[in-house]
Amino acid sequence: MLSMISVFVLTNTKWRDTVKILDSLNLIHEVRHMKREPFTYEEFKVIMSMTADGFDDILTTRGKMNASLEEQGIHIEALPMREAYKLIVRHPSLLKLPLVTDFKTRAGTGVGGARIFRPRTEKKEAFVQLRIKADQLNGKASELTRQTTRRDVDLFVSP
Repeated sequence: MLSMISVFVLTNTKWRDTVKILDSLNLIHEVRHMKREPFTYEEFKVIMSMTADGFDDILTTRGKMNASLEEQGIHIEALPMREAYKLIVRHPSLLKLPLVTDFKTRAGTGVGGARIFRPRTEKKEAFVQLRIKADQLNGKASELTRQTTRRDVDLFVSP
């Protein structure tokens, strides 16, 4: 397994923003083009184990390939794991890309997928600032609100 962050992409340019975020966080990463260097079956199993909702988290619901599979009565969720893997590798447009993972603890898609690798302290501070700004807009900004927000932020920020 890899120890660095992997960004799986196709030819679209959306992945460049994801890489910019990883660069800004000084995180070591590699970009892997799904057609040239797809993930292995073992990597696929690890990615699937890290998703909360299985295929719903990594498969797109749009696209010609999805429509074609549905017309044929093929439901990827119902396929055995190895068959689903083969289908995805053959047709990477089925995936929500870019797919970002460290193969240890986290997997996500798109720019949000890159943001999950921000340090927890940064996520907390960003949440606190967002909450303070929202309270100010609502005319409720007070020291009590700021203190409560900082104390309770752990409930809303994932590790």
